[in-house]
Amino acid sequence: MGSTSFLQQRTQRACLIALGLLVSIVVTGCERPLDRAFGDRNQIVIFADEANWNLFGDQLKSIFEREVKTPRSELIFRVRNETLDKWKFFSRYYHLLLCGAITEDTPTALRIREHLSDEVEQQIIEEQRGRTIVIRDPYAAGQVLMIITADTVDRLQEYLRNAREHIFSLMDEHLDELISTLIYREDEQFAIEESLLTDHEFTLRVPWGFRMNTDFEDENFIRMIKYALERWFYAYWIPDEEIDDRGFAWVRALEGLGGQIERNEELDLSVIDFMGQQAMGLRDHICRLYYDGDMVTRDQTAATLVEFQGRWAMRLYGLWGNTEKLAGGPFVSYCFYDQDTRRLWWLDGAVFAPNQPKETQLRQMDVMLHTFVTGDDAVAYIESIKELIGARR
Repeated sequence: MGSTSFLQQRTQRACLIALGLLVSIVVTGCERPLDRAFGDRNQIVIFADEANWNLFGDQLKSIFEREVKTPRSELIFRVRNETLDKWKFFSRYYHLLLCGAITEDTPTALRIREHLSDEVEQQIIEEQRGRTIVIRDPYAAGQVLMIITADTVDRLQEYLRNAREHIFSLMDEHLDELISTLIYREDEQFAIEESLLTDHEFTLRVPWGFRMNTDFEDENFIRMIKYALERWFYAYWIPDEEIDDRGFAWVRALEGLGGQIERNEELDLSVIDFMGQQAMGLRDHICRLYYDGDMVTRDQTAATLVEFQGRWAMRLYGLWGNTEKLAGGPFVSYCFYDQDTRRLWWLDGAVFAPNQPKETQLRQMDVMLHTFVTGDDAVAYIESIKELIGARR
């Protein structure tokens, strides 16, 4: 199964072993609410002195500037190196990063020490290893300031090599939070969310602009579409009593494999590859029924076992194409077995926007999929928004 390095890395977050210490610092005592952060959500402004940037700038670029095919090549983050004399200008940007050895006599090291307590500073020196520190909303709401430091430059470079996945995942998760705030800040469709639970035993948060398609309302399938940079969501499910007869017993085995990950046991990669191929085949089958034959582009799609909303799922992340319509684009899918509904579920988000950047739209779909709930969690969520549902009718 072919894939790009980013596709593999993007889907392995649930399996990462933390290589650094995340410290969240809550800034309090402000007399007035912070202004919102601004700028390009995909840009990281990195403050590092010139000599240090020459040493490890390429390492930082390789950590954050990861390519994804949509099918055009796009970067998840773009980094911009600045010196501290520009701090005031960039201080309200979404993503700030200070990088340098804490013991140096440089402007960046001084600014790092200003943001840390004496205790944390002493721990870094005594432990003689790198550390990543995340400070939320230091100068603006919705902002993250990341500090990557160590007691020496050599150990800092070593830490950047060893902790690259951990460092990336922290910034990537913050970008997901920003996207969630963006798509749910107005006109969330609460009435649709209630109808999903009433009619189909699940719900998820539905942003403004999505419209329900009722062409297949008598089948185990629903879809919603949003136009102008076209995006669509669909859910497909198979009842418990049909799973084995239809050849999908492999989905039940996902929880067992997830248990191996939790116990730090080595996985048989051939099994994961087999399940990935099965998942691609299932998506092709669904799309033959409901999407005029869209097909997974196998050499540009990665299949990975991930934790999804408290369940272990097979995740596909890559490209779809349709040779008859000469169309294609990126998609993300999750396949899993759910105990509450006793169903195999397939959740899918895809984008079609020719000649346009699509990574942000695909990320929006992934954020939306991650609000999926069933059982008591779904009931509790709908109960919590009953007044809002009534107000929107």
